[in-house]
Amino acid sequence: MKPGLVERTVELCRALRERGLLVTTSHAADAVRALRAVGVRQRDETYFALRCVLAARPEDFDVFDELFTQLFAPPERPRSPNARALARTRRGAPQNSAAMPSLSAWGSGAAGDAEPQEIPGASEHRGSGEKDFASFGSEELEEIERIARRIARRLAARPSRRWKPARSGARVDLRRTMRKGSSSGGELVDLRFRRRKTRKTRIVALCDVSGSMDLYSRLLLQFLYALQGSTARVESFVFSTELRRVTEALRERDYAGALRELSAKVHDWSGGTRIGACLSSFNQQWGSLIDRRTVVV
Repeated sequence: MKPGLVERTVELCRALRERGLLVTTSHAADAVRALRAVGVRQRDETYFALRCVLAARPEDFDVFDELFTQLFAPPERPRSPNARALARTRRGAPQNSAAMPSLSAWGSGAAGDAEPQEIPGASEHRGSGEKDFASFGSEELEEIERIARRIARRLAARPSRRWKPARSGARVDLRRTMRKGSSSGGELVDLRFRRRKTRKTRIVALCDVSGSMDLYSRLLLQFLYALQGSTARVESFVFSTELRRVTEALRERDYAGALRELSAKVHDWSGGTRIGACLSSFNQQWGSLIDRRTVVV
């Protein structure tokens, strides 16, 4: 694939989201997979692959066409499957620059002469150094913490099969109600209620930090940090080519401090992927954490 294509696809997703389209990180991942599936030699195929993933409604097509043109158009007028819409926006589209390389070689002979480029994917290559977390700010952390607390509360207090008495509710405890009614001549005038007991659960979080997951590293780390701070019964692990327990690092009171601990502790960030070996290592070393009261995320 051409250099920077993944970055431009992510930029397209961000621009679409700013224009009001419902584009999530899952859509961004699907868009990259779509590009890998159809290839990048035919511009029209790439256009339709991205539009199918990122513009689900017909009313979104014009916005998609405009932004696609700005980010992916060649210097000359492109041969587009929606030429009329693209022509309306071509005048305002930026020309090629170092910051926004064009795809003018798509569909031409030059594309075949270029050295093939690869999209990040699964491999067994180990990362070569510490992760640079300089761009991992905490501006979104408050919202993520709020969501993580809500998820943690639901996971950490799952309803049991057993019941206990309650002062009110939707479930009438017939046995207790009838027992109480026997003292008043069989009249069921005093209803008794019950609700399920809650059982405390342990949360085990396993996070893939390999190179193919770089698009989501920021969100995943913020979520893990917020989840770890929401309840004490959380064990956190990250894996790429090796498995690392990072529970203590994520318990740092300061988010920046937690990132420093992670950077020093885990040395295969953005490396290859050995999911089977890492899960096997987890079962051998930490399998005792998993029981009927454990939730794995």
